[in-house]
Amino acid sequence: MHTAVDLTAVHKERDDFRLAFAKSWSDQDVDVIIGPSFVGPACAHDTAFYWTYTSLYNLVDYPGAVIPTPIRAESGEVYDTGYVPLSDACRHVRDLWEEGDFGGAPVSLQVVARRYHDNELFGALRVLKDVLNLS
Repeated sequence: MHTAVDLTAVHKERDDFRLAFAKSWSDQDVDVIIGPSFVGPACAHDTAFYWTYTSLYNLVDYPGAVIPTPIRAESGEVYDTGYVPLSDACRHVRDLWEEGDFGGAPVSLQVVARRYHDNELFGALRVLKDVLNLS
């Protein structure tokens, strides 16, 4: 069982990380980040296991949204025959791709803003809605 002191230490570590993360954004004058939300196109329900694309923003408590793009996977797409996986994780992703049917699945993006800057996130989403012709 964890004590109140243990919990306080973990919260301090988290808050120190959040502070360093916020400083990095400020030093680089970042408004929002647009990046991948997953390792590939949307996967079948309950099969996602790579949370690293989005979980960081949960830790730092930054608002974010995941949006589909007009880009869709086509049925029958295959990996390059010369592809050599860099790790077991890369091999696992390739195996999932080869075993599954991602035909029609969208490639999605995540848009993230600073903590308490939800309105900037909504503004960026409005711009992307127009750029990507989303409804």
